[in-house]
Amino acid sequence: MDAALEHHGSADPSFAPDADAARLALRGAAGRWTLIGLLVVVGAFGGVGGWTMLAPLAKAVVVTGVLKVDSNRKRIQHLQGGTIKEVLVKDGDHVRQGQVLLVLDRTEAEATFGIVSSNYRAQLALQARLEAERDRRDEVTFPPELIEVAEHDAGVAELLDSQRRVFATRASGLVNNVEILARQIGQLREKSAGIASQLESKQRQLDLLEEELADSTKLLEKGFIQKPHVLNLERELARVRGEYGNLVAESAETAAAISEKQQQTIQVRNEFDKDVVDELRDVQARVMDLAERNGAAQHVLDNIEVTAPADGVAVNLAVFSARQVVGPGEVLLEIVPQDDDMVIETRVETRDVDNMAVGLRADVRLTALDRRNAPVLDGVVSYVAADATQDERTGLSYFVVRITVPPEEYDKIEVARLQPGMPADVTIKFGERTVFEYLARPVSEVIARAWKEE
Repeated sequence: MDAALEHHGSADPSFAPDADAARLALRGAAGRWTLIGLLVVVGAFGGVGGWTMLAPLAKAVVVTGVLKVDSNRKRIQHLQGGTIKEVLVKDGDHVRQGQVLLVLDRTEAEATFGIVSSNYRAQLALQARLEAERDRRDEVTFPPELIEVAEHDAGVAELLDSQRRVFATRASGLVNNVEILARQIGQLREKSAGIASQLESKQRQLDLLEEELADSTKLLEKGFIQKPHVLNLERELARVRGEYGNLVAESAETAAAISEKQQQTIQVRNEFDKDVVDELRDVQARVMDLAERNGAAQHVLDNIEVTAPADGVAVNLAVFSARQVVGPGEVLLEIVPQDDDMVIETRVETRDVDNMAVGLRADVRLTALDRRNAPVLDGVVSYVAADATQDERTGLSYFVVRITVPPEEYDKIEVARLQPGMPADVTIKFGERTVFEYLARPVSEVIARAWKEE
């Protein structure tokens, strides 16, 4: 343009001042646009810089998870095991709480219960009889449970009658033994009374003989009687004294016999009581043992039918037909509860667990649904494991973190029914930082590492 102006100016000298003015105007306009451009660039960089310094970004841990029921699957086991009689469900069946799932053969359980319960009742009846003997009651008082069963069980009724007969026989035997000893004691006492009378008579004879001998001795000294008469009196006195001594000895023997019979009476009662107490102690121990075994046998019989502990879906059946034998504690099937609350269970790496805490907000997206249309659900961290768990397959450690989603959030999902096992993407938010901090962190980590290496 300048060349054109110069060319035009050389043709027309009067046009030179106008050309200079135009040239200056163009240069001024170019400078203004350059300044405006610089200001725009500076403003843009300044705005971006300010935004990076001030704009907040959420800190978060992104993990995958699985939708689970809050109470987990319920494992159905049988404590004792046995032989399967009927299988009433199959994989995928919806079951109701209390519904019969499996039936075990009850033959062995009934036989065991019959033997144990019979022994238990027999020992209970024996215990009742021994307690009546210990307390010296007039009759046996049986437990109400035995009396109730005896009303419709002839065997138990006969058992009670048998113990009543034994009680009566033993009581009668004890009474007879005591009465025999009592009669013997009575006879000895009568004998003792007779001996006492004889002693009294002999004592009077002795007194008379001694008096007569004294008088005869005086008469002999005066010569009024012969000596043989005195000697006869002395012999008679000696004989009576001997009889008196024998009676005294017999009286002592009789008293000793009475004492012995009295001791025998006490001993008979004590031995009876001791035998009762010793036997009762053993019976009580057996009753306690049989009570536990009877309860266990009854429990087995009551659990012949395996029922569902909750509403849900039967999965992972391990039994399929009758006559299949299952071991004690073996898992027969699992029930996935349907009405329990749902949670999303995730695995958080050990390096991120410091940022986890109950109450943190989380965004949940169920990836089993249409990813483009699946809504984001608002959740809350409801559980953080206290210790790490090791994955047996990979050997890596992780912490279990569960996210609870309020029921109303699930209303956002257009799906007929949520199924446990659905995968989910979870973003757990634990704080905020600026864009600058986010961009500068790798650089700062490199610098920090470099300083440590230096």
